[in-house]
Amino acid sequence: MRRLLRTGGVAARAAGGVAALATTVVGATAGLDAQLALLTAVLIVMLAAEQRWVAGPPGAAQTLGTPPSSADTGPGRAESTGGDAAG
Repeated sequence: MRRLLRTGGVAARAAGGVAALATTVVGATAGLDAQLALLTAVLIVMLAAEQRWVAGPPGAAQTLGTPPSSADTGPGRAESTGGDAAG
């Protein structure tokens, strides 16, 4: 499913999960408002890191509306044209 959605691996999410659990200490000591603010920051950083890892190097990101490259369509993943393959 992640390949279909192109969300990449789980490394950023796993690190974000560990960091989210660590915010419980802040919630217990500084209060729930501080924990919520820190948890929001952790989520934003995790999503930004994941997006950066999925996009690859600068300039290699695919823009919306552009067709996938030949590497994105392999055997069994070719887009349907509505006709049969033989004709």
